[in-house]
Amino acid sequence: MHSLVLTSRSQKALWLLAMLSLVFVSCTMPTAKQQDKDWTSASDMTTTSDRIIRATFVDSITVSIDHTDNETGVVSTTGVLFRQFEVLETLKGTIDAEEKLWVAFEPGENGEFVDGTGTPLQYWAGREYVLFLKGRLRPLEYPTDYGPVLWSGNGRPSLSEVRSGQLVFFTTRQYLDSLTANDAVLPEPDSAAPFTLTLAELAGLVK
Repeated sequence: MHSLVLTSRSQKALWLLAMLSLVFVSCTMPTAKQQDKDWTSASDMTTTSDRIIRATFVDSITVSIDHTDNETGVVSTTGVLFRQFEVLETLKGTIDAEEKLWVAFEPGENGEFVDGTGTPLQYWAGREYVLFLKGRLRPLEYPTDYGPVLWSGNGRPSLSEVRSGQLVFFTTRQYLDSLTANDAVLPEPDSAAPFTLTLAELAGLVK
């Protein structure tokens, strides 16, 4: 992957554009308290997502981010896994088809996604995914290469693979274990969600 080198003026322009974009839609955007939950309803997950896209996987990279404690000045480093997707269709939000979008994930075993049977998700080029996303202004310590807005999954489950029009959801093992602990029944054994959803049903929810 080639790094994108931006001038200070370009960085400021991107930052301003991101702020203006989020301010412009703030009247209709869900609040932070409404997002990032363990969803048991497709309707709630859809309503609270800032952006929903149908896309194909392109690339991935793990980036080290330095965080400085404002009080102590101590610098700590964490890893962020960015996966890039090419948009096929925008179901909710404002991004055009054929644009590419970086989405942040937790790296390592804690961030591994599995289906309803516990099988890990393999990101293959050519397969179609539907992502339910929330957007935040990019923290200043994050590199500009991955966009002025930090996009990540809107809670769990927030990523699915499209199979014959059906959405097969993948999520963390922790979420899947919590469903099992609460005796939740998976209506589709391969899908790690306590609900079912098709592309047609999703289109109806976002109207």
